[in-house]
Amino acid sequence: MQKIRNDKQLLDAIMPQLSYVVNFVMEQMLKKNELAIKQIVYNAYRPKDYQRTGEFNKAWDKTVEKNGTNTVQGKMYYDPDSMSVGWPSTEPGTPEYGRHASAIDNFDVRPYLAEIIYEGLSGPAFGHGVENGPWHNKRDVWERLLKELNPSQVDKWIREGCNQAGLKVERRNVKLKRY
Repeated sequence: MQKIRNDKQLLDAIMPQLSYVVNFVMEQMLKKNELAIKQIVYNAYRPKDYQRTGEFNKAWDKTVEKNGTNTVQGKMYYDPDSMSVGWPSTEPGTPEYGRHASAIDNFDVRPYLAEIIYEGLSGPAFGHGVENGPWHNKRDVWERLLKELNPSQVDKWIREGCNQAGLKVERRNVKLKRY
């Protein structure tokens, strides 16, 4: 085992493990997000005019970056470009009908899809002008996710990630701040 003699050597030794821990926590958040989307968005109704691609559920990703010498930061984000778009078929009821586009003018809605789904903003843009279909209802995944990603859950994941990274941690009575 190498002897650590200064702050730089300490940071050089611990930053890879901390990057692992942040990556582990971000992976857990993505899993929670995927499950919440399945339950809240996909299980809300079964489409009659098309088959879902499942791409919205997979359009979420993360970054883990080392910023400076002593900070590791993780971010979860929505990647609309990872989904297909357009109408391979203009025939309602075919599996390829209406891929992440408006049913009115085939406008690419991928950048806005999370907001449309979570806030219930579809209106007549989907469903051929029918405004009272189940796709019109608010299906807010963020609300559930924020409840489930409470400080004690995140703390549990941090401790689990530290354990997997070979870092021994002890819990002290320190309140975690919510950002």
